[in-house]
Amino acid sequence: MSKTPNRGFSLIEAAIVLGIISLVIGGIWTAASSVRQAQRVNEITVGIMQIATTAHKIFRYSDYPQSQTTITNVTDIAFASGIIPANFHAAPITYMSPLAVSPSGIILGVYLACDYHACPALLIRTYGLYGAYEADVALTPSDCTQMLPRVVSGAQHYGLKVVQIGQLGNTDHEVLTPPISTVGVVCPQQLWWANFYFDPAS
Repeated sequence: MSKTPNRGFSLIEAAIVLGIISLVIGGIWTAASSVRQAQRVNEITVGIMQIATTAHKIFRYSDYPQSQTTITNVTDIAFASGIIPANFHAAPITYMSPLAVSPSGIILGVYLACDYHACPALLIRTYGLYGAYEADVALTPSDCTQMLPRVVSGAQHYGLKVVQIGQLGNTDHEVLTPPISTVGVVCPQQLWWANFYFDPAS
């Protein structure tokens, strides 16, 4: 009785199997990346909203500058007073310090400001790749584009006055004023920062 010889995979069959495995891995990678991005966007949105809605408890209207081109970094005071979320931590010391970093690595600063966009204003700034001091801890253009409508939809009830999107060279990419709409707004690839100006009287 003759035995049928065992036949291994042909090259075509092996290629098909490898292709299917690649598709599965690619799908898992895409899903995981989407989840990580959603987490980053949620963390920074919650952080901005918490600061915007509690800053009036710490900073009086008289604390804000009234002269143009004055921006005072108060991130350390915001940390000490607890208006920055507890899961954020202080960024390493740089020329831009003090700054806060979200659990997923997005940099944020809190300022009392008076500039050509708004005066006086509580300024909450999130740093993009070209405005950050480290390339691996920054708001990506995609993060920024997804974050904008979420922040704007909630923050307009808390005195949001202006949204400024800066690009490489610290120039304006978009400046949104009331009634603020983010429809069609896409953050630039050379994102410098996203600035949110709030009315301190609100």
